[in-house]
Parts: sequence; C-alpha cells; structure tokens
Amino acid sequence: MRPEDNRSEVLTHMLGYVNEDQQADADSQGLCDDDIHLLGYLDTPHWIEATGMFTGENLTELKALAKRIDTRYNTNFHGDILENEVKPKTQRDLMIEKYTKNLANLKENQAREDEARTGGLTDLERHEYETLIHITAEVIRDLKVLPNL
Repeated sequence: MRPEDNRSEVLTHMLGYVNEDQQADADSQGLCDDDIHLLGYLDTPHWIEATGMFTGENLTELKALAKRIDTRYNTNFHGDILENEVKPKTQRDLMIEKYTKNLANLKENQAREDEARTGGLTDLERHEYETLIHITAEVIRDLKVLPNL
C-alpha cells in the first residue's frame, strides 16, 4: 500500500472499508499496493454510505473512483451511486411542500373550529375556508406542472 500521506481523503476513507481478510487476499496476489484492486473488494453499500459523507470536489472524486472500479471489474458502483444519490430540493419542491403543509393546516383548522363551536361554523366562515382550501390546492397543482425553478 502507498503511504497514507499521498492518499486523498476520499481514497483513505474508502480503503477504510477494506477488511483484514480482503487485505490479506490482495497481499497474497501481490496486489496490496494497488488501491484500485483493494477498492474492488467493496460492495455497493460502502459506496452509497460514502456519498452521504462527501460533497463538492470530494463527491466528484468518489464518483470518479467508482467509475475506475466499474471499468476494471465490470461493476456498477457509479450507477448505484447516481441512482441512490439524494437530489437537492428545487425551489419548486420547497414551495410544493410549503403549500401542502398550509393546505393540511387549513383543513385541520376548519375541522377544529367547526367542532369547537356549538353551532359550528357559519356559512360565510365555511365558505372562506373552502375558498382558501380550493385556492391552495390549485397552487399546488400548478406548481407540480411547472418546470423546476
């Protein structure tokens, strides 16, 4: 194995998943200094777990390492990483969440107020709630058909 000083943070992290038996197997093949060979012992969960630990350039390096392993050993770690990668929420997604929460709160408040009053809500109050609920539902529907913001 190469000295730790020359290894990137990502490579060092990934090699940390290699257990003693795998290290011994690589050593018996004379490949203990081949980092790519050592990474070939890893399984998909190792790569997926690592995606949650790195961002920016380190995540890019992790994906590049996965591609190198895939090329050499005909695996699909890079594809697995992309498939399981958590996508950042778009502004549209955040707005849909916000309005969906508002819609639930409106319905809950309407039901709570209707139940709390002995005579229930007046026709005007019920109409106001229903109008707000309808408008909020339309906003959510419209947001869902918009392209990502």
